[in-house]
Amino acid sequence: METLSTILSGAEYQNFLTSDFDSQRITRWLLRKGGAEIEYLNADEWVNEPDSPPDDERAVLLTPELMGAVNDVRSLWQTWRSLSYGKPIDELKILSRLLSNRISGNDQVLYVPWGSAPGVFRLDWKEEKVMEKITGIASIAAEYGISTRVLIMPADVYALVINKREPNEVIAYYYEVAALAARFGFDTRPWSEIRSDNSGRYAELKEYYSDKRLRSCIPDDIIEQAIGQAARWSGYASERDIKRAAFSYLRERNIEAQIIDEQYAAIKVSAVPKAKDAYVDDPLPRLYVIDKELQFPWLRPSGNGASYDRYR
Repeated sequence: METLSTILSGAEYQNFLTSDFDSQRITRWLLRKGGAEIEYLNADEWVNEPDSPPDDERAVLLTPELMGAVNDVRSLWQTWRSLSYGKPIDELKILSRLLSNRISGNDQVLYVPWGSAPGVFRLDWKEEKVMEKITGIASIAAEYGISTRVLIMPADVYALVINKREPNEVIAYYYEVAALAARFGFDTRPWSEIRSDNSGRYAELKEYYSDKRLRSCIPDDIIEQAIGQAARWSGYASERDIKRAAFSYLRERNIEAQIIDEQYAAIKVSAVPKAKDAYVDDPLPRLYVIDKELQFPWLRPSGNGASYDRYR
């Protein structure tokens, strides 16, 4: 079998492996998947099995096609990262998923949860601008041979079940979101449908993420923020019900992230600030490319028109 080391000179090969951290992480993934193997420098010769402690080691890609795939993923990732306003989360998982789909030709799912807000029935300019931005991210992937599937996920359960919002406004708003997504060629699946399709796994995770466990893995300030948001936005009045709604929100976010990661092997393109995802999206690799002025596209200016109430 022809190896990359026979295609590139030693200097070129070593430069490829060590020129940037992304290449090293991609190569480690290939080693795990069998697309590369380790060679050892033993008595000035590269061998698979050294007979004494080696002087050096390197990873060799086993097919020349992999070289093109690795270069494409590396270039795509560097472009995406240059467009990010914050450091992506779980870069190695993002790289491995991109490379796997670049090699297989399968679609990479770009997952975009979409909130709603009380009193908002219709779309505004921000929704379209955000979807244009996501289209641009997907188009860049296509330039490097990686096809994508954008999945817009209306967060209907959060509005209707957890926060007891008025159903007509929620349904009306998400109807328009789905219509806009269709214009961009995006798929739309509300969380209620995904949750129903994975009801068995959902039940397991709901039992796992008890209030006690949530308190053990989520900082107190994040919990207090959730309680404050529930007091402001939910349809509940009593302290007990507000607290229950807050923990239901935190539990649902953790379950959502786990199921989306397992079922779609997705990369999340977050439409909210990075801090909003902390401690509730841990399984999901995340990309932060939606500019600050476009975040929370479902919100509308408050009172003076200069600031936005934050809600999901």
